[in-house]
Amino acid sequence: MNGVVMRNNVIVLDDVDVMAEFMVQRFVELYEEALSARNQFVVALSGGNAPVKFYQMLATCDKIDWHKVHVFLVDERFVALDHDDNNYHLLRVNLLDRIKLSEKNSHYVPITDSVVKSARQYEKQVDDFFAMSGKQWPQFDLIMLGVGLDGHTASLFPDSAELLEETHRVVAVETSHANYQRITITLPVINYARHVIFYVSGAAKKEIMHRIIDDSDQSLPASHVAPTQGTLTFILDHPAAAQSC
Repeated sequence: MNGVVMRNNVIVLDDVDVMAEFMVQRFVELYEEALSARNQFVVALSGGNAPVKFYQMLATCDKIDWHKVHVFLVDERFVALDHDDNNYHLLRVNLLDRIKLSEKNSHYVPITDSVVKSARQYEKQVDDFFAMSGKQWPQFDLIMLGVGLDGHTASLFPDSAELLEETHRVVAVETSHANYQRITITLPVINYARHVIFYVSGAAKKEIMHRIIDDSDQSLPASHVAPTQGTLTFILDHPAAAQSC
């Protein structure tokens, strides 16, 4: 497989197909690591265009016992579950329906009559799953993130109060930065994960990735991702990495 390892945590690959192939291999490695240690693999996945090829390819992988995998959403748009812009809908169409993931292993954001209520219900799902009594933060085995053109990640936007959240695991997001209200896991949850992977493609992202990777621009939410308990990896295609090579 073609690829260039830049520094210790930045991997640049030829295109989205090679990225997807690499990410499937990495997913399987982390799955095997988690099963060996805890007999389950708990992940939080993102929406967007970049990971679609990966999800489709992952659906064909025969190295995973999906009964031992639990899938959460990093964030969600406050739209109906069957809406084209709903992240769970994207994940279901490209992965979950194809592998027939059981309902008890699929943890989606409920869409209720208010974004705040949806956030609280999703937080309760997280808390109940991780048996949060006496704990402050859940620990995901893998959190997979994207990056917006403004440097947001999950649904944590520049200059937003949600970026400073230090109590809740999940919050509602009402912002002028996005077309929809959102629900998102919070930065402390992201930074407590065992493995965090940014998965980013396309020339439109090259400037923002330069500011995140090379400049550590703290005005950008993505630059605040710095796992305290695990690893951080950037997986990029060449166009996205053009200024970071």
